[in-house]
Amino acid sequence: MEIKVITRHAPINYGSVLQAFATIRILEKLGHNAYIIDYRRQSAYSLRNLLRQIKLSSGIKNVFFSVLRAFFISFEHRNVEKKFEQMRGRYLKLTNAYYSCNEIVGLKADCFVTGSDQVWGIDRYDETYFLPFVKEGKKIAYSASFGKTDIDEKYFDKYTKWLKQYSHITVRENTAVDLLNKMGIDCLGVVLDPVLLLTMTEWNEFIEEKNDNTACNDKLLVYYLHNNPELRKYVKNFSKNRNIRYATMSATWHHLISGGDKIFAPEIKDYIKTIKHCKYFVTDSFHGTVFAILFNKKFSVILPNDGTGTRIKSILEMTHLEDRIITDLSDFSVVEREIDYNQVNEIIANERERSIKLLDMMIRN
Repeated sequence: MEIKVITRHAPINYGSVLQAFATIRILEKLGHNAYIIDYRRQSAYSLRNLLRQIKLSSGIKNVFFSVLRAFFISFEHRNVEKKFEQMRGRYLKLTNAYYSCNEIVGLKADCFVTGSDQVWGIDRYDETYFLPFVKEGKKIAYSASFGKTDIDEKYFDKYTKWLKQYSHITVRENTAVDLLNKMGIDCLGVVLDPVLLLTMTEWNEFIEEKNDNTACNDKLLVYYLHNNPELRKYVKNFSKNRNIRYATMSATWHHLISGGDKIFAPEIKDYIKTIKHCKYFVTDSFHGTVFAILFNKKFSVILPNDGTGTRIKSILEMTHLEDRIITDLSDFSVVEREIDYNQVNEIIANERERSIKLLDMMIRN
């Protein structure tokens, strides 16, 4: 079939690109011709959006520093965006670029898929990810996420209206099933994130490793996605307590002030290799957690401080790794504890098979 997928592939985020890449790869393995719809909405980090968020009533001094911060963050993201634009062009099969929902009307496919990631994110509601432009063709959702555990009352009816138009829906976390139940919408259940649909062997083939990696094989690696002071504090104290060097990896400059060796916005294959070869791994990222599991790493997680940790909790509960969540910032043993990866790998393999079968069924029925 001809399949078009809409997902959040465009943020400056490794997980966003990699889940889109994995979705296309698995659809091709199922025998289909698949593309990511290159929908590009205005960045939350555009100067215009950042300036809109400044409260003029907060005082001259605060407004001044808020404006400076807005200019810095906007400049930072424009520069990093160039790297990610190249990676998206290199690794994703994309349609023409679209900048509004109206522009996508008329796009043809046998099946349209709302893909993984926080496509139905409650913080930045966008009807485009509900496929309202589809006039002909089936609409399904694979591993979709709301990001949070509840929907604001002003959006509840809108969500219900759009989601009832889907033939089949699967989601990425247990809390999403509960939200759909509140709307009276059938859900086929929780499935794996697309990144986990590819095996460790397939990811090794993708990164084309030649044993020339890495500068991080004797270090603690920390990968930041959120501004999380607790994570910074934990990593610094772990490094001192265990007398081990650490490296900070991020796609944004301001995270790198956290200390340690700096790994700034690596190429996407190097991002994966660095996680694969580090001695220990600490993160607040869902896809960071996923790659730690895939490569059988000793890792721990500090949940994001913005309420978006449900997807991390779900994958850890599925694999019986809830004890990797750090709840005591003085407990450095979490990262070092052994993990029975025979059991974890078996769970992932079984869930992978089930998830792929469900995806195939949704497309064909």
